[in-house]
Amino acid sequence: MTLDDRKKRTHNSVAKKLYDLMESKRSNLILSLDVTRGRDFFDILERVAPHIIMVKTHIDTMHGFDAEFIKRLISLKEKHSFLIFEDRKFADIGNTVKLQYTKGVFQIIEWADLVTAHIFPGPGAIVALRKAWKETRYERGLVILPQMTSEGNLFSPEVRDRALEVYRSVSRRWVAFADSRTRMAGIFNFCSGC
Repeated sequence: MTLDDRKKRTHNSVAKKLYDLMESKRSNLILSLDVTRGRDFFDILERVAPHIIMVKTHIDTMHGFDAEFIKRLISLKEKHSFLIFEDRKFADIGNTVKLQYTKGVFQIIEWADLVTAHIFPGPGAIVALRKAWKETRYERGLVILPQMTSEGNLFSPEVRDRALEVYRSVSRRWVAFADSRTRMAGIFNFCSGC
């Protein structure tokens, strides 16, 4: 199946952008930029930005975070055509997730094209994220986490199955599963080192 065929099967505009970037850059590279100093972050990003389709951040670990950091990140995104993926791992009741996503210091909805969320609290967190998208002008996407690679984690095949159920019942507008075993038409599969 070609990238164009896959793009036609997706329901999310962010996923469509990913397909376009993969085609135009001839890359599927996502940079996981796990550094804590802004200077290091931008030194690395500026060197690799022309070659990536997306940068994955953990913005709450960044020393010296401020509005200028986000302005610079968005400027690089626009210059080099990549998406921003905030690996926030939302996992709370719906209203709290919505507030974490839209308010506070980080205002993630303003700049992150994609975010991650767990299904452990139930579908409420996912419904809240979707509601936040509908209330704004932003086109955003979600990566659901039905597994993790950390040693001793409590994820199980049942959790993955439940994530699939939530996907089918709550929202078919996700962009990806972060799971090496799940394959579904119209949805990306993100996995470490794949």
